[in-house]
Amino acid sequence: MPRNFKEIMPIAGVLALLLLVIFATELVVMVLFFPVFARMDAVSTSILDAAVLALFYGIPLYFLVIRPLFAECAAAGPLPRSAPVNLFLKILAVIFLVEFLIMLFLPVIFPALNGNARNVADACLTILLSALPLWWLLFRSKMRMRIAFLAELLSTPLKLYILLLFLVFLGDLLESLLLPSILDTGNHFTYEVVDSYLISLFAAPFLWLFMVKPLMRTALLEKTRAAALQAQVIDAIMVIDAEGVIESVNPAAERIFGYSASELTGRSATLLLSDERQSLDELIRDAATGTAGATPPVSHEFAGRRRDGSLLTIDVSLSRVMQNGRQTFLAIMRDVTLRKETEAALRESAIRFRDIFEQTEDAIFFFKPDTCDIIDVNPAAENLYGYSREELKEKGVENLGSPETCSQLCGFIRGIRTSAVSNMGEIVNLRKDGTEIIVSVRGKMVTLQGVKLIYVTMRNITARIRLEEEARHIQTKLIQANKMTSLGLMVSGVAHEINNPNNLIMANAQLLSRSWDDALKILREYHRENGDFLIGGIPFHEMEAHSPQLFAGIVDGARRIEEIIGNLKNFARQEHKVAKRDVDVNKVVTTAVSLLHHELIKYTENFHVDLDKGIPHVNGSGQQLGQVIINLLLNAGQSLPDKSCGIWVATAFDTAAGQVVITVRDEGQGITQEAAGRVMEPFFTTKLDCGGTGLGLSICQSIVKDHSGFLEFTSGPGNGTIFIVKIPAGKPAIEECAKCNN
Repeated sequence: MPRNFKEIMPIAGVLALLLLVIFATELVVMVLFFPVFARMDAVSTSILDAAVLALFYGIPLYFLVIRPLFAECAAAGPLPRSAPVNLFLKILAVIFLVEFLIMLFLPVIFPALNGNARNVADACLTILLSALPLWWLLFRSKMRMRIAFLAELLSTPLKLYILLLFLVFLGDLLESLLLPSILDTGNHFTYEVVDSYLISLFAAPFLWLFMVKPLMRTALLEKTRAAALQAQVIDAIMVIDAEGVIESVNPAAERIFGYSASELTGRSATLLLSDERQSLDELIRDAATGTAGATPPVSHEFAGRRRDGSLLTIDVSLSRVMQNGRQTFLAIMRDVTLRKETEAALRESAIRFRDIFEQTEDAIFFFKPDTCDIIDVNPAAENLYGYSREELKEKGVENLGSPETCSQLCGFIRGIRTSAVSNMGEIVNLRKDGTEIIVSVRGKMVTLQGVKLIYVTMRNITARIRLEEEARHIQTKLIQANKMTSLGLMVSGVAHEINNPNNLIMANAQLLSRSWDDALKILREYHRENGDFLIGGIPFHEMEAHSPQLFAGIVDGARRIEEIIGNLKNFARQEHKVAKRDVDVNKVVTTAVSLLHHELIKYTENFHVDLDKGIPHVNGSGQQLGQVIINLLLNAGQSLPDKSCGIWVATAFDTAAGQVVITVRDEGQGITQEAAGRVMEPFFTTKLDCGGTGLGLSICQSIVKDHSGFLEFTSGPGNGTIFIVKIPAGKPAIEECAKCNN
């Protein structure tokens, strides 16, 4: 049917209804007001008839057409308030004018008509002349969009019921007015048959137009709509009976399971399930216990099977449907295989992520973007800082360091806005117990399950930083040790160079001393003859008295220089293995003190040496043992707070242990408990700023161990330090001492 014709049909139906109402109303008015019209002239009768018709016609016109029409239009969009009144008045004006003209000119046009024939002619002419104006009013272009709802105007049961009653009333009225003038009313049976036939004939088109055809159209529309819905949905839809037999399926079921509709119809629904007969029976039983349409569908997940044997996971929703008193079930089956696989993959990914999150060695923090609010932390973060996860989430980063450090950390976290890795570098944090740790901080923005988070890792690099610092210290100490080695070589060379002029001084001093003794006889004789005189600006008698001391001092000084140079040479000389010879420990101590005499007087005015004359010799290297004594004495002197504090060095023999004991005691600052455990380590020193290398005590311990001895110490802060060297005495010496004691 053309689209324009479809649009015209609703309006034509409404117009026909309006014309029928006009026809019936006019007949009623003519019958009721005939006595009044008979006593009035033609013009007055025409005006009164037209007015009464418009008045009676206005009531059904307003409630059946105008009011529903503009209520629907108002719902679709705003309308002027005067629109319904204008249309109502225009229709009444058309009816009034048409009826006035017909009543005025009908007696002139048809003078032979009277009674019922005249009334029928009046009504017929009224609807004929009113049809065109009413059609124009209802169908003009401005009203076309506003009265599209008229196709449904007669769709409700109440309106259809009123319309049918009106048609019966109208048909009977027409038959009562026309039939007596057509048939002889003497035969009552014939009159009733014709009456019934005419009424049926009159009502038949209206019943077809307003009842049967709309019902057929509605049924076809519903069937088409249901078929379209079933064809478009992606879920399989089946109707099964109480035994689980399939009665109908939709195209989606064919597509999902690979069967055609003819192959599925009449077969059990378990064909599509994998060993789930019992579960399907329970599902049908649960759905059957509820009231149809009153309870939500019963659903369950089953393992399905396609025609090719492949398995899939389906979600089956079953609801009870009553059709003509017969119980059936509507099954909706959704293929959730992909969803299940995706969920399983997501769960596996989440588990993998959680394992990585919890087992990584770095501390991981998740922060809310643009804030320092902690969302989650991993166990490594708890272990690193000593706080529980709840404590970290509650307190945030405020307790992880000093206020300045936390402010810098928060600024870094708030500044992360992209997925590019940002590196803050190294910062000092605090553990819960107050211990300082050094961490490196990195962060970036990540998206987890559609939510943006700030991902920050903190790695504990405290040990690495300390190792790097220690490596730098070791490098510095090695440089210092190299300097000391170079200095030792230089000292050895300088000592050799000094030794030559010193030998010349000694030789010349002895020669001058002998020459002075020979010249002294002549000078004395000259003194007796001439009296006192000056020699080198000094009176002769004073020069004579002091000259022996002068020459002895020169010779003694030269000898001391020679002795110091010899000791320096012996100290600087490298020995790769301990020489197996007897060493006098007292002589080693005396030599070391001689070498350090000028150095020791800088540190103390209270220096004591106590040597046991009866100690035996030891087997070893005098040079290396002297190096031990020198290092211990230098350490003792450097530890003194002022010159009033003393240093004691003593030797003794432990007869019971057969050991020679060397003790160096000072009244210095002592060694702290933390440093006491490391003083023997290579390159450990508490005097780095004073040029200490940290090698002295380590070398001393190594030398003593090479002599099969022990190096021990006792100390405390502010109580001074005592170093004790114990070296086994040589066997011949021990035997000699034993004989002496016996």
